[in-house]
Amino acid sequence: MKEKRAQHAFSDVRFQLAYGIFLMVLIPFLIIFNTVFIINQYNKNTDIALQRQALLLARMFSATTKNNLQDTFALQGILDSVKSSSPDILSLHILAPDSDEFRVVASTVLENINTAINDNYYSIAFHQKENNALATDSVKLAQINGKIGLELVLDEKRFWLVSMPLYDSQKNKIALLSIQMSSMVVDELTNSSWRSSLFSLALSTLIAVLFLAASTRLWGYASLYKKIRQVDAMKDEFISIASHELRTPITAMRGYVAMMLDGSYGKITKNVRSGLERVMTSTKRLAGLIEDLLNVSRIEQGRVILNMKSLNPKNVIGEVVGELEPVAQEKHLGLEYSSSKSKIENIYVDPDKLKEILLNVVGNGIKYTKHGSVVISHEIKDYSLEIKVKDTGIGMSAEDQGRLFEKFFRVQNDYTKGVVGTGLGLWITKQLVQMMKGKIYIESMEGVGSQALVIFPLAKTITSKKSK
Repeated sequence: MKEKRAQHAFSDVRFQLAYGIFLMVLIPFLIIFNTVFIINQYNKNTDIALQRQALLLARMFSATTKNNLQDTFALQGILDSVKSSSPDILSLHILAPDSDEFRVVASTVLENINTAINDNYYSIAFHQKENNALATDSVKLAQINGKIGLELVLDEKRFWLVSMPLYDSQKNKIALLSIQMSSMVVDELTNSSWRSSLFSLALSTLIAVLFLAASTRLWGYASLYKKIRQVDAMKDEFISIASHELRTPITAMRGYVAMMLDGSYGKITKNVRSGLERVMTSTKRLAGLIEDLLNVSRIEQGRVILNMKSLNPKNVIGEVVGELEPVAQEKHLGLEYSSSKSKIENIYVDPDKLKEILLNVVGNGIKYTKHGSVVISHEIKDYSLEIKVKDTGIGMSAEDQGRLFEKFFRVQNDYTKGVVGTGLGLWITKQLVQMMKGKIYIESMEGVGSQALVIFPLAKTITSKKSK
């Protein structure tokens, strides 16, 4: 069984590690992929916009030169004017068909005028329909044959080449317009986007990796917490079983000792009686410890069953006083219940649990009081009944008050060293009070005494809420 648990735990650790590494690789990859995709899409869209701008320019030129296609001087002036209007235009050429070739009749590059060109690209462009053009970029041109006629890649910058046939007013195809449009703006925007995106990408990736590393550690902590809970549950189960097993022999021991003290087995000497009384005291203490451990186990496992009912707590308080009065008298302390000074109304509680709570609180008052008395009183305030237990005991510091309801906590001073206890009583008391919708507070001052307030809502307020 232990080997299986160890193998299972090891498998969990390996899975967590593999999952963490997978996320550390996947998330940065997705961020990188998304960044590249967006920039490429932006570049593509901008290129399309530039291409459309060139096509629009070609169509406008075609529409305005229908009556001037035979006037090369006028065409040259128009080309120069258009070229100077936009820095994105690298060059413009007008080519006229000449047998199987094309001859440049007007150009923004003057040295190319009258140059003959024989290229399939221009032949295909010349055969386009009116207002249709052939467009391609320099990258594709370079892949075909490195250069295309007059259109050389200037300073290795990208450009769009748009060629459109020109028709005169009689719908006759006269010439071919060639426009070289620079893509430098697109490339600069793309490079700028890449630089800023790379910085954002690096920062996002770093944050993602750090977050995943922290998440992996948190996962480990969660797994550790789960194991601690399992160990804690095993501990509670062991305490419950052990307490149940111990309670039976302790009860038997107490019974036999009580019978021996009562003389059921015959007369006993003074020394034997003294020893048996010590045994009885020890068994009572051990029985109290076992009962406390069982109560803790029941509370933590949610096995406490409450039998709630409306009752007047006066009788329960009287029973508590009756049970603890011999203990108070043994210490020469006064134990007083001032029941006649204030009105009392019913509260909605479990009678047995209320008695257990008061036995614990009043018992603590007696236990930690050297001289004086313990006084029990009550009053109605804000639709609740406050049961007060006031003593003239040793009191405690504010720091100790803050930890008073912790499990196994006990005030440590010279007086408490001789007081027997487990440190579970007040923790159990608070849990039981809260289960019955009540509250408990301790007010104390060192050397003066303490006052415990146990507060429960009146039964009539509970029943009125239920009726609504």
